[in-house]
Amino acid sequence: MQPWIMFFSKLLNVAAIYSIFAECLSIPQQNYKNTFAVRRSTPRSSLISGPVPVLSSHGKFRKSLPDNASTTAATSTGTIVLSPTDDDHDYLTPIAIGGQTFNVLFDTGSEFLWVFSSEIGTSNHEEYDPSKSTTSKAAGSKWEVCYDGGRCVIGDLYTDTVSVGGITVDGQAVGAATQLNSVDFLNDGFDGVFGLSLHQKTFGKVPETTFLDHIEAKLPAPLFTVDLKKGKPGSCDFGFVDESKYTGDVIYVPVDDSQGDWAFDVTGYTVGTGSHHATSVRVIADTGTAFVFVPQSIVDDYYAAIPGAFFDSEESLYALPCDSNAPSITFDIGAFKAVLPGSFIASARTDDNPSNCLGGIQTGRQSDFILGSLFLKSQFVVFKGGNDPSIGFAAKPL
Repeated sequence: MQPWIMFFSKLLNVAAIYSIFAECLSIPQQNYKNTFAVRRSTPRSSLISGPVPVLSSHGKFRKSLPDNASTTAATSTGTIVLSPTDDDHDYLTPIAIGGQTFNVLFDTGSEFLWVFSSEIGTSNHEEYDPSKSTTSKAAGSKWEVCYDGGRCVIGDLYTDTVSVGGITVDGQAVGAATQLNSVDFLNDGFDGVFGLSLHQKTFGKVPETTFLDHIEAKLPAPLFTVDLKKGKPGSCDFGFVDESKYTGDVIYVPVDDSQGDWAFDVTGYTVGTGSHHATSVRVIADTGTAFVFVPQSIVDDYYAAIPGAFFDSEESLYALPCDSNAPSITFDIGAFKAVLPGSFIASARTDDNPSNCLGGIQTGRQSDFILGSLFLKSQFVVFKGGNDPSIGFAAKPL
């Protein structure tokens, strides 16, 4: 998930909501000292579950965090459960911060960890209270993230002990959200975001203290694997590859980490049993984005193979009859043929006609195309860090 908000007509009247809350939740950025802020316009979206699906995004932090003293407990490996929300729009996992438990969005598209703080005062989310943690330390800084369209969240930066799947990190940077300028944040099904993208190597002089950075050297291998499932819990393993979770071989391709993303190249695609198309598309593997966002030419080729598929001008998205026999689409990733089954494509039903469903393949923006969880749950994926990061794919039982 990176900052890219596509507010579609009929989905949400954000302007009306904002006008009610803007005064009490406004964020006068210029009044903050020791604050780092991030505003990016590169596209990344997440489909939020609910009766009317909305494409929105949650900010990506491309700013260095204070390199406070931190240590990582000696832990060889770890495993976490990744539970889907409605329609598999988000995958959540429990983590502990200072002994307090949160259900957070598992996000390979961002590197920062943040949760709601007790200052938000919401009744439908767990909230971080530093006073209840004996290991919490104020970092003396504020952080802010904003989205295209004006949605912002701001908070205080702390360090605390974070435990994830049996792996414990002391002195982990944690963002405690204290102010929001949109109630959309409170409607999300998670208490915060757990980022596992690569750190931003080209920004600033201060090393980032991300969770992935902290644990990488302590693991038997600098990697984690993701095995998302359709309609049921999957898993993430840190430090090892479980051969029982996939078939055949894991095929690796290089990752372009210049922007801190798990970015790699797709060199071709095939719709169903049709003709093969050579292409060159750089994509990002992002568990925090629900859909697949690819160039218009791929979208056109795909929906041309589905009778009754159309561009829904009300939703500003491509849609198809929910009972369509949609074809698969196969992406070439190095020597690997990654098959996305047609049965995965139909998503939430449209608001104006419940016999139509939003399609899981949509048009992305140039230079920031995404293979989101819709695609990733059809594959076994290895995210390998280290000095020469790579990403590996293998087939698995579906």
